[in-house]
Amino acid sequence: MGLNNINLLGTLTLNNFHHSGEMGDIIYSLPVVRALGGGNFYISNEYSGMHLNTRFDQNLFDNVKEILEPLPYINDVCFDFPHGEFIDLNVFRKGYEDWIAGKLTDDQAVLIRTTNIISLHKQHFNIGNVSSSPWLFANKKPIENKPIIINRTHRYNNYKFPWKQIIQRFGDKCGFVGFEGEHKSFCNDISPVDHVKTDTFKDLIETINGSKVFIGNQSFCYSLCQGLKKYSILETDSYMNNCRYKRCGNLVDSTDIDTIIFYIKKKLDKHGL
Repeated sequence: MGLNNINLLGTLTLNNFHHSGEMGDIIYSLPVVRALGGGNFYISNEYSGMHLNTRFDQNLFDNVKEILEPLPYINDVCFDFPHGEFIDLNVFRKGYEDWIAGKLTDDQAVLIRTTNIISLHKQHFNIGNVSSSPWLFANKKPIENKPIIINRTHRYNNYKFPWKQIIQRFGDKCGFVGFEGEHKSFCNDISPVDHVKTDTFKDLIETINGSKVFIGNQSFCYSLCQGLKKYSILETDSYMNNCRYKRCGNLVDSTDIDTIIFYIKKKLDKHGL
């Protein structure tokens, strides 16, 4: 049975975790998995609390497994619903479920949509800081003449974010990662940039890790960047801003082009770029 205890540390020796996606949500659950001692990570589609955009098939699972399996706190990654007792990593969504069901006050709704996902996990499991150090690890795959890796998905956009000015200044140094459709939309809506194609999530995380600066919106790519603790800039969604992780080397909430240019230039200058 799934366990919804909010005080698991020191009381249980379970090491089976279950998650049903989304992709970024899985990545943001990992600091808590590590803090709880690590173990086996189960992924399945067995969740009905709210609509999810991601449905796992074998190919998608295999891609995720390639990222998770080498992590020192992960014993095994399984495409299955766990048998017996387990730690339920879908419980962070309870607030979202209540919000969708109209059970929250306006103030409670604002809080749930502006609290970052790691903090929701921490609150549920009653644990402290779990994400001050990297929780993802990957080789570095720098792209020649592209020290800035960018990504922008179709969701969670902030139209005040100065993408056009960023590309005008640094476009020749930028490589776009993501789906063909995302790249096409970016070129049409913002400005043409080169597409760095990544066939697997392993390619993707190594490309992000090989960058000097990552710029993106709230996406799976951004979650990888946060897990790696890369130097980054977030296009923060003005409404559903639940991926704001304030730390040294991560610029959030800024739409001021001068601040952003200074931030990028400082990092590039450090590396003679």
